Amino acid sequence: EFREEWQAALDSELENLRKHKVYVWVPRPAGVKILDSNWAWRVKPADDGSVAKLKVRLVGRGFREIYGVHFYETFAPVGKLTTFRVLCAEVAKRDMEISFLDIRSAYLMADTAVPKYMSVPKGVKVPKKGLVWLLKKALYGMRDSAALWHKQFRADLLEWGFKPSTADPCLFVKVDGGSMLRVLLFVDDLAITNDKTPGGRKLKEWFIARIKDKYEFSSSPDDNVYLGMTLETSEHGHLVLTQRAYIERMMATLGMENCRQVWTPSPGGRVSIEDCPKCEPKDNPNGKSYREKCGMMRWIEQCSRPDISATLSELCKVQINPGDVHMKMMDHLCRYVNTTKGLGIVYGAHREDRASGPLVMYVDSDWAGDPDTFYSRGGYQALMWQGPVSWSSYKMRAVASSSAQAEYMSMAMATREGIWLRYLLSDLGYGDLSCEVYGHHLDKQYRQVRMKDNDPFGVAYPVVGDNKAALQTAKNPVHHKKAKHIHLAWNLTREEVMKGTIAPVFIPTSENPADLMTKSLKKTLHRKHAGSMLVEFRGGKLFGMDGLACELGRATPTRNKLYQVAPPGLGKPSDVIDKLDRVSTVEFEDGHRARPKQPRVGRVGVPVAVAAASERQRGRKTAVLAAVERVVVALCKELVPMVCMVIASLLQKQLSDVGHVTSQVNLMGASLSEDMKEALSDAILDSGASQTYVTNRVQLSNAVPGRGVVKVATGRRERVSELGDLGPLRGVRKVGSFARTLVGVMDLTEQFGTVNFTSKAAFVRSAANGATVETKIADATPSRLYKFDLEALERHVDRVADARARASG
Repeated sequence: EFREEWQAALDSELENLRKHKVYVWVPRPAGVKILDSNWAWRVKPADDGSVAKLKVRLVGRGFREIYGVHFYETFAPVGKLTTFRVLCAEVAKRDMEISFLDIRSAYLMADTAVPKYMSVPKGVKVPKKGLVWLLKKALYGMRDSAALWHKQFRADLLEWGFKPSTADPCLFVKVDGGSMLRVLLFVDDLAITNDKTPGGRKLKEWFIARIKDKYEFSSSPDDNVYLGMTLETSEHGHLVLTQRAYIERMMATLGMENCRQVWTPSPGGRVSIEDCPKCEPKDNPNGKSYREKCGMMRWIEQCSRPDISATLSELCKVQINPGDVHMKMMDHLCRYVNTTKGLGIVYGAHREDRASGPLVMYVDSDWAGDPDTFYSRGGYQALMWQGPVSWSSYKMRAVASSSAQAEYMSMAMATREGIWLRYLLSDLGYGDLSCEVYGHHLDKQYRQVRMKDNDPFGVAYPVVGDNKAALQTAKNPVHHKKAKHIHLAWNLTREEVMKGTIAPVFIPTSENPADLMTKSLKKTLHRKHAGSMLVEFRGGKLFGMDGLACELGRATPTRNKLYQVAPPGLGKPSDVIDKLDRVSTVEFEDGHRARPKQPRVGRVGVPVAVAAASERQRGRKTAVLAAVERVVVALCKELVPMVCMVIASLLQKQLSDVGHVTSQVNLMGASLSEDMKEALSDAILDSGASQTYVTNRVQLSNAVPGRGVVKVATGRRERVSELGDLGPLRGVRKVGSFARTLVGVMDLTEQFGTVNFTSKAAFVRSAANGATVETKIADATPSRLYKFDLEALERHVDRVADARARASG
């Protein structure tokens, strides 16, 4: 019925692949594993549930890829949902702007790390028999595509002056004068916040222009949808985060869109494994549908609905083999979500009876609430200016001997999240997390102490609980006789209190919203706690869970100055990640460009495009650097070779940092040391080695801790202990079990050009501004191996550099 529409979508995808130069037609190589692909078909819905478009995407069958042959790493971080909600709370508090962008065909923008050959997809005409695709770009479905895209876009952001957060590696911040720009990455979806000032809007326009120069992007018509969540703005300026569209689609899938209404997430009763059937889990007819509902409900709970956390967590513990009782309780939860599908988190509201500040943590527990193990269930809510940004309901893996101990254990779990939130807020420029408004329910003594000039709590954020014994134990080791058996792990809160980062505060049980996270509550109490943070958005107005209009106050927007103290975690990535992001791309002989697999920083006399400083910066520093290089050459001839290597390595790093790359000086010294000669005496040029591997006897320069494993001839996997450089060779791996050094031909071709073999020797050939430089780097041995000569390769690099210098005058 929709043949023409699907065919148009398929043709559009093929044109998109050609436009981005994802592949080239090449003859099928011998002895190479050929990957395959498949077509993915999807009807993309609009925010209102209608059909937006029909989309076809070519996806590689990445499960057929082999580690070390087709890919080297797969992990790519994504922005945390908590970070997104923190940005929403900040936008409402500081009266900022938030917008969302989607990079189109993001994976197709990233260069592949290694060449991959793929068979022709179904339905694609082959121009000549025997041809296959050589992939030049990352393809959806491949194991390393996400990692390659993240590295590329992260490198772009760093080049544009953004600083990454250590707490969330997908959060980037740029401060220009008094204006701020924050960008949160979730693969190819960007959440952007900026000040609602001329400077802030100008900074955002500058960023959009940078993206437009290199990528294509799109946004939703209303610019308010991010990861399926909708961010609405009320007529008074409140922000409401909802998932109505997702819930409606989910209920239509389950056939429950017209179910009866219920107003609590649980019908009552405990969830027990005693109600599980006695059959095997694989024979349970309800298992699959039950687990599907658990997954759907979990996404809703994680994004915008903390009111269902406790009930869902209890139901998920029996998802391996649910019984009829559990199915009825799950259906009841689905009916509750459908009844309240319009509810969402509100930011920017101000309730005079509630505490407010950059971070307020509420904690509670249900002592021995699990009927099977008598474990306690704990929970917390972390609020920023009265808007929830983080929450959790968890079952503790230890039996508490009293309610005080259960509360103390729950506080330790909340403190872990609080530590991370404190790091995140520090990266956002918030150093003082103390409470700004105390409300009506916090302990009077706490409020009195905070108002004194010699406030003992300083910039600490409040951790609010309803058990005085637990709070006193967190402050001091009181009740030692009753608490000395508590495991050291649960004393984390006390340690943070002693550091001055936490202020334990008491609140009555009836006013503690974290009670919602520990158990199923009756209708009245459930509405009270859920209604303190959730509202329904209709026609620009806010309504409560009872259907009545909410008269919520609006917190006065304040734009206090941030970053009064430089955050220690902002813009401080690890050395390994930093090096990986600073490297450029290499060019293969067929024109294929790829990002190097390992750090390549330092002297370059090979066809590697190095991201150097501008010509103006080079001109100012050329004379000084040339003099420094002459001094290094003199030192290398006189000093002990090992000392020369250390000095050269340090100087090389400094030169690289200021944007100058030494190309005419051999920083390894006039010759190799005797120890290095001995260590490399049996090194061979091996066309079968996928990488260059050295033994423990070989010392690498620019060495960093190794990552990953390599499969050796015996079939075992050996760990890579170091990554570094061997003379001009970059990305060399050290493996302790190797008896001899193996120099991979692929590394040589990637970094230097062409490698030619004869029956007597091997030669490397490089292009240098129209000229060709060829050097013998290996001799054939009687045992039919090619003995590698590192000094010859270094001479080749110097010859290439000299040829280029002569050509440039």
